[in-house]
Amino acid sequence: MADGVEERLEALAAGGTSPAPHEGTVAVAAANNWRKRALLAATISLLASGAMVAASFMPWLRSETGRTLSGWDIYEVQRDAGHNVFFISRFFTDPDGRSVAFFTGRATLLSGLGLAGVTVVFLILNIMLRQRLLRRGPLAPGRSALSARLVGALQVLVAIAAIAAPMVTARFYFEGGQSSGASLEYGLILLWAATYVGFLGNVLGYATAWDRENLRGRDYLAYLMGAVFVAIGLAAGNLLPVS
Repeated sequence: MADGVEERLEALAAGGTSPAPHEGTVAVAAANNWRKRALLAATISLLASGAMVAASFMPWLRSETGRTLSGWDIYEVQRDAGHNVFFISRFFTDPDGRSVAFFTGRATLLSGLGLAGVTVVFLILNIMLRQRLLRRGPLAPGRSALSARLVGALQVLVAIAAIAAPMVTARFYFEGGQSSGASLEYGLILLWAATYVGFLGNVLGYATAWDRENLRGRDYLAYLMGAVFVAIGLAAGNLLPVS
């Protein structure tokens, strides 16, 4: 009789229990599947972060005279003039004659690097917490669940802080850019799109780490549709006039 079978029979005869022969394999496969999903979401977020950095050097605005300005051009003008190299308090003028602020390419560059850092740090934290939970098994699930929720909430808050500057540039442009004679260029559009995708990658990374193991296509679609509604809300907020 094989040793493994004999050991299981002895455990049953003694009134004990023995795990099914495939349980360990299933647990390992589930963990590997989660890692693949989490790494995929992190890769999406990191690529979007790189696009944010690249967009900081691309054309953002075109003046009525045909001159184009990149985010980095705006930074260099501020630097050479000895002014704030991250934020310009009076850049556009809205239809009512009020000044509208704007960010420079240096601010959005740091936002892209910050979002990449958030992605890496919280991917590591989620992996560590998940491995700890797997080692403990069903013991003390409440504490592990609380840790996961706290990490998730912190991840979302830090990611929002990282993308604040690029997202607010949309508000500033729609508030005063067109009335100031500035046309939108592809670099600024790429910056906004990459910012949104990078944040979505962070959210999906957390969801795949701590949601149920059998996430299916419709579950990802639900997350995506929820994020689309959030994007629509942000776009509507950017387009609405400020009182």
